[in-house]
Amino acid sequence: MKNIFIKQKNINSNGMGLIEIIIGTSIISLSMVGLIAAFNLFIRAGLANTNKIQAIYLLEESSEAFRHMRDSGWTININSLSKSTPYYLSLESSSWVATTTTALIDGVFDRTITIYDVYRRDSDNDIVASTSPDSKTLDPNIVQITTSVAWDKGDVNSTTYLTNMLNN
Repeated sequence: MKNIFIKQKNINSNGMGLIEIIIGTSIISLSMVGLIAAFNLFIRAGLANTNKIQAIYLLEESSEAFRHMRDSGWTININSLSKSTPYYLSLESSSWVATTTTALIDGVFDRTITIYDVYRRDSDNDIVASTSPDSKTLDPNIVQITTSVAWDKGDVNSTTYLTNMLNN
């Protein structure tokens, strides 16, 4: 007897390859849309932080500029400035100068620096607010420097104390 092999077609497999391709393409497309949306969100968040990061660098630059001014001469550069007056920094012939002339940095950032007197409590020599009811004395060798950097969508602030370490 002869073995006769009859090739049978599976009636249920007609069109299955096409359905698998459509489902696979849909899954890959949805995955790509999700990845692109996440990437877009991360880019927007990164760009939003760019101004804040620049503003923080400007705060740090202000502190460094005032330290340089202190080291160049406390009496001339720091003590001669009016207290509670907003100042702006200007770089003149490789030296920082505090000025009352407004200047936008990069056409975006407005940086103001204000200097305040520092008082010490007589009983324990701790720094206290000028409005403190405690008995206090003005310390002529320390100032409080408050820096603010503002731009159209936000602002950052910093407060630091500067000491006349070199007694100059």
